[in-house]
Amino acid sequence: MSVASVVLIVGEDEVQAVKSVPGFETDIRVFADTDAIKALQLITRDRPRLVVLGRAFTDSERGAALVNAIRTDETLADTQIRVLGHASDYVYLVSRQAEAGFAPGTAVPGEPLPADYLGTRRARRFKMDAAVEVRLAGTPITLVELSRSGAHVVGPIALRPHQRIGLSLVDSEQDLQITASVVWVFFEPAQGDSPPRYRAGVKFIDADPEIIEAFSVRHRQVGQTLDHGPTKKRPVDELATLARDTRPRTGGQGTILLVDDEQAVRRITKDTLESDGYTVLEAESAEMAMQHSLTHKGPIALLITDLVMPRVDGFILSTRLKKQRPEMKQLWISGYADRSPAVQHDLQASDTPFLAKPYTPSELVRKVHDVLERPHFLGTPLI
Repeated sequence: MSVASVVLIVGEDEVQAVKSVPGFETDIRVFADTDAIKALQLITRDRPRLVVLGRAFTDSERGAALVNAIRTDETLADTQIRVLGHASDYVYLVSRQAEAGFAPGTAVPGEPLPADYLGTRRARRFKMDAAVEVRLAGTPITLVELSRSGAHVVGPIALRPHQRIGLSLVDSEQDLQITASVVWVFFEPAQGDSPPRYRAGVKFIDADPEIIEAFSVRHRQVGQTLDHGPTKKRPVDELATLARDTRPRTGGQGTILLVDDEQAVRRITKDTLESDGYTVLEAESAEMAMQHSLTHKGPIALLITDLVMPRVDGFILSTRLKKQRPEMKQLWISGYADRSPAVQHDLQASDTPFLAKPYTPSELVRKVHDVLERPHFLGTPLI
């Protein structure tokens, strides 16, 4: 057996689907997330250039243990760890690269681990505006990042792991009183005129995730990723981008089939389209979209599909649905267009309308109106 160059750790139900993808590389080793110990044994032996993890696995205790084992092994210093919504998306990128004629390794998938990753995260964190008012035991502190289940804070109060604390998050709409548990702490000595302080990650105990999410959306920094400061927006920023835009919209009508494996993006996109007058059929996968197409009795005016999805991608779905419903127009969406040469190649070779993520509600509605108003030419989409 050849030495593994890439190790993928995917959901147990994804293993066979990943291995059956055309263009699957022989130097990729695939493990179910339940076989993390076997995966680590191979990683230690083969020292692969790349380990690709699904985000849910990264946020699990088993995933945290594997990541920490890799990061503390000096022989694996050159091994990159990358995180995708679904680790199986990497095989999609590989197969698309091969079809487009790009050399292996052209596209590095996903995102790196956050610099302060300690295996404690259970949800995505977003950087907060500096003006957010936060207090710990009545003392002002800085809220660096916030997620539905925890936060990253900095302040002058001495903290210790497993300590229970009371946090106050205050703005013009809410005054949240939260009980939290300290997960990790770093002490930062005084530097120049700056006094000593404690940097900590905390886990919420009694907070309502939906209320925290609403607070987070109101105060997220624009153009921030999870871990690398200001940069071009990535798919993780979509919810905040959508929620910030409240400009009036014009009316629409007809049925739209919406396909996206990211629940938060799908939910707000659906709400935006329905508030504009459309009926929306919602699907989290290509398979579900195919079922909607088969069972829906009336016409479907438009397919809106993400391109990078596990198992069956948006390009393949477009071709299959075109055969079922040749009169249905299509709009492709993706957050990978500026990061994957293979996706760029497919987009440039097709005349199918495209909208890059993240987008605002106004941008979405304008694009949908534009697509539906275009003359429709029947034909075979590129694949």
